[in-house]
Amino acid sequence: MNAQKNIDLIISIDEKIVSSISGLNFIAVTLNGEERIQADYYPGHLSLSDSDYNKLLDTVTRTVYISFDYTEQQNTKQHLYHYQIDLKKGWLKHYYYILSIYNMTKRKYRDMFSTAMPYVYEFEYPGGATKLVRKKSKAR
Repeated sequence: MNAQKNIDLIISIDEKIVSSISGLNFIAVTLNGEERIQADYYPGHLSLSDSDYNKLLDTVTRTVYISFDYTEQQNTKQHLYHYQIDLKKGWLKHYYYILSIYNMTKRKYRDMFSTAMPYVYEFEYPGGATKLVRKKSKAR
């Protein structure tokens, strides 16, 4: 039986905690290429095997991404979003994370952040956070 590494992870997209994500995996980039590592996720919980977790932290691993798809129902249409988030290896050593993603296709977030990217993200973890600079709100 494989030992499991469990991490408390909450993924929020456009200020909503989501459970309808699919194809979640990590991408470990080494000098020899990429390796995809599957993980299981439900809100508040991420698990992967200890051996896969150790691969992500290995010194030969240069960069780690978390990758997944999210489907959102808007009125009568479904929209599929793909995310690939650059995950700093040191963050993997913490026991919880909050990942907040904002879709720049939505006006609310275009008005909030200055970027040409299709989405932006922030992380919170014990002892730190990566917060984005917000635009000043317009006086009314």
